[in-house]
Amino acid sequence: MLKFAFIALASGVALASAVASTRLPQKPVYFDGGQYSAALSQGARLWRLQPLAGDDVEVIDRSCMNRTHVPVGVWLVLRDGSGLQLLAPSSTILPADYPQQIALRACGDGGSDTALQVPPVVLVWLETNVNSVLIDD
Repeated sequence: MLKFAFIALASGVALASAVASTRLPQKPVYFDGGQYSAALSQGARLWRLQPLAGDDVEVIDRSCMNRTHVPVGVWLVLRDGSGLQLLAPSSTILPADYPQQIALRACGDGGSDTALQVPPVVLVWLETNVNSVLIDD
């Protein structure tokens, strides 16, 4: 009898956890400061820079006109001979035919239509202080 009660209890727990896991969000969940140190809210055109010490700094982008919408997720900041780029890691879901790397350019600088135009002060901050950026709608 005790064995039957234990099996029934274990089955009930397994079923309850399976039902609960189907209600969890299927998208990645990110945490400030630990997984990224800058964030862009594309719709609001707002950059939030997060220094290791001190308060966050918000920069409202009033001058850059971006023609591209960057998929939501955490993007890694790469530095190479051509400047800064964002690289989508495997956890960032990209639409079909969307590039895995996006060039970062200061507002008004030349570049392709796929380059992300960034206020100059943010570009300097990204170059010297940031390894990853959360891009959100």
